Amino acid sequence: MISDTLDAEAKSNATERMKKLLKSAESLKVSDQVPIARYYRSLIEMHRMAMAYIDDGNLEKGLVLLVRFCWFAMDEIRSHVDYSIHESEEKRRVAELIPSAMTKAENIKRELKKTFEAEASHFRRLLEVHRRKQQEEQEAELGQTMEKAAREILAEEAAKAAKTDRMLDKKLDHIEIVDPNMATANLNFPSLSSISAASTATKPSAPSINRVDKPTSTPGPMSQKRMAVSGELIEKFLDHAKENTMNNVETCGILCGKMVRDRFMVTHVIIPRQKGSADGCIAEGEEEVFRLQDNEGLITLGWIHTHPSQTAFLSSVDLHTHCAYQTMMGEAIAIVAAPAKQEVGTFVLTPEGLSTIGACELTGFHPHPEAQRLFTAAQHVVYSANIPCTVIDFRDR
Repeated sequence: MISDTLDAEAKSNATERMKKLLKSAESLKVSDQVPIARYYRSLIEMHRMAMAYIDDGNLEKGLVLLVRFCWFAMDEIRSHVDYSIHESEEKRRVAELIPSAMTKAENIKRELKKTFEAEASHFRRLLEVHRRKQQEEQEAELGQTMEKAAREILAEEAAKAAKTDRMLDKKLDHIEIVDPNMATANLNFPSLSSISAASTATKPSAPSINRVDKPTSTPGPMSQKRMAVSGELIEKFLDHAKENTMNNVETCGILCGKMVRDRFMVTHVIIPRQKGSADGCIAEGEEEVFRLQDNEGLITLGWIHTHPSQTAFLSSVDLHTHCAYQTMMGEAIAIVAAPAKQEVGTFVLTPEGLSTIGACELTGFHPHPEAQRLFTAAQHVVYSANIPCTVIDFRDR
């Protein structure tokens, strides 16, 4: 099939394919606005996800996450303002994971290189087969076109000849021979002098064919993994946020779950201790949340918060908060529940949003030109009634 061939051409260069894969491991710069503890926690989860991808046989995504983990842990995080003074169990764990992650990444890179080279050879053969087939189809089509043209020309010439015969017969019918005994050898028919003999048909020249043209394809970025969210998550979260909502105070929670085969499953909402207001919410006690996630093997998949009296959208503060989540994990989502307006939004930052917010050093509420271009509805998310939801509220402890 043509689509297979287009994919084949995209994969026909093993070296370029590896370069593009490793380039996709690049992420945005560290932001001093994000607590360094959160970065270390995200790095631990990134390493866990890389291992899950590798165990699942997806070496390409596993390699991307391992390279990103090593690059961020060894280089980028050092630029954080709190790097030199921060000490934590998460920082020590990340340091312990780096050597094995580097070794694992190099081994996978060698394995993928062999795979890419074998696939490149196969796909080049596939592409050549397609090109030959395409050439044969073009030549066959050309032959049919020429045959059709010849038939049309012959039919046209036959029609002209028939017309000529009819005209000749008509003129002969009106010739008056005044002397029946006169010889007709020198009889002149002036009307026939303008009628030429049947012309010889000239075959049309074949249309030019550019045999250099070939199908092209531009490989896109690695696709997002699908995410399924428990259908009862919103209702359960809003039930826990009810008192705050009645007092016009925001409530926030962390979306957690696991990677199951080909998708992420959001099964938990962890509500940390927090301080909220009408237009903001600050989480506290992240260490106890981290311990719970470690014990339960839960991955951070995004966050959720309420807008008690507003609509569902991402404010400038929300954009910065989510940028930290999505920078470390491309599929991370932000759910905004606006009970007063009966609205729920499931958002992600656009590429422009990631770039703009990642480069913005302002804090607090501040305007962003054309803010609506910075986030959009998440297209990789579905809500499922078949997924149970557990809400863990540290405010009750």
